[in-house]
Amino acid sequence: MKTKLPALLALLFLILACSMPGMTTSAPPDMNATQLHEAEIRIAVAETQTALALAQPQPNATLVPAADAATATPAIVHLTTPGEPPSFYENWITDRDSSSTAPQRAANGGENFDKNLYERPFNAITMDIYYPDLDIKYARLDRGATWVYLEIETSNVRQSGGMLGNYGAEFDLDVDGRGDWLILASQPQATWSTVGVRVWQDTNNDVGNDFSVSSDPPQKGNGYDLLFFDQGNNPDPDIAWARVSPHNPNFIQIAFKHSLIANDNTFMWGAWTDQGVFNPAFYDYNDHFTHAEAGSPLPGLSKYYPLKALFEVDNTCRMSVGFTLTGDEAGSCPVYVPPTAVPPTHEPPTPETTPTIGLY
Repeated sequence: MKTKLPALLALLFLILACSMPGMTTSAPPDMNATQLHEAEIRIAVAETQTALALAQPQPNATLVPAADAATATPAIVHLTTPGEPPSFYENWITDRDSSSTAPQRAANGGENFDKNLYERPFNAITMDIYYPDLDIKYARLDRGATWVYLEIETSNVRQSGGMLGNYGAEFDLDVDGRGDWLILASQPQATWSTVGVRVWQDTNNDVGNDFSVSSDPPQKGNGYDLLFFDQGNNPDPDIAWARVSPHNPNFIQIAFKHSLIANDNTFMWGAWTDQGVFNPAFYDYNDHFTHAEAGSPLPGLSKYYPLKALFEVDNTCRMSVGFTLTGDEAGSCPVYVPPTAVPPTHEPPTPETTPTIGLY
C-alpha cells in the first residue's frame, strides 16, 4: 500500500492540475468549454474517491482451512418407501370421543390419571377450545413383511383445517408396563414423508418411575432419553414415515420398519396424540406431574378440574400383539370375560305318593 500511495497522489495532482488555468485538455470538437469543465470535474471526483478508498488501511486476508469452511447439510437420500396399508388391520383399539361433551368443557370419560390414561383434547384452564384432530376415536395396527402400519382416526380435522398435532404410538416390547419405543409424527403431510417423524427410545428402562403405569411422582428418571431417528437423520433414513390418509383426512397413517423393534412379534402398544406438553423426557406424564398439577377434564373431580399443566393430549389403553390379553397386564385395555355358564341342576323329581287301596 505504501508503494501505491505516491502514485495515486501523483495521479490525483495530475487530474486536478488539468483543470487549472493555463492548462488544456483534449476533447471532442463538438464539446463547449462548459461541458468540458463539467466532465473534468466528474472525472476528478471519481478518481479522488477511488484514491481515498484505496488509501484506507486494508485488513490482511485470512486463509480459512477447508475443514473449517461451512458446508451444506447433505440431502437425505431415501431408498425405501412404504406401500399402501392393508385394507384390514389385525389389531385395533377404541377410544372415547369427546366431541359431544366439548360444549360442556368436559371429557366424555376415558380419563384415569392414576393409570396413565388421558382424554384431554382441550386447552388448559378455560377448556373453551376443543381440538378434534387430537381426539382419538380408533387406532389400528397391522404387521407386514417389512413394515408395521399404524392408523389413528380422530374425531375430525382441526377447525382451521388439517391435522396439526403430533400423532403416534408407544411400544412396550417386554410387556412390563414401561414403554420402550415412542414414535410421533408432527403435522403429517399428504404423501409419505419422514419430515416431522421422530422415534425415541428409553435406553435405561425408567419410563414409568418406580411403579409402571401407576402415578408415583416425582419423576426420578429421564423418560425417553434417546432421539433415535429424527426426520430421516439416522444410518437408515427410511425407518419411519407418516402421512394423512388419501382416503380420509381424519386418518393419520404411520409406517415403520419391523426391524426397528428387532422384528418382535410379541408386544403391547397404545396410540397417542400430543400437543400441549409434548416432551418425551417427561413420560410417564402422571409421574412428572401430580394430579393437582395436571388438573382434570372431568367436572365431577372438582378437586382437580379443570385442566392445568397437562393439556391437549389424548392416548388409548394398550392392546396386545402376538398374545391374548388376560387383563392383568399393566396399562392393558379392558378384557371382556363372559360370565361362566351355570350348568342346570338335574335333581331327580320327587316321586308322587302312590295311593293305597284298602281292603274291606
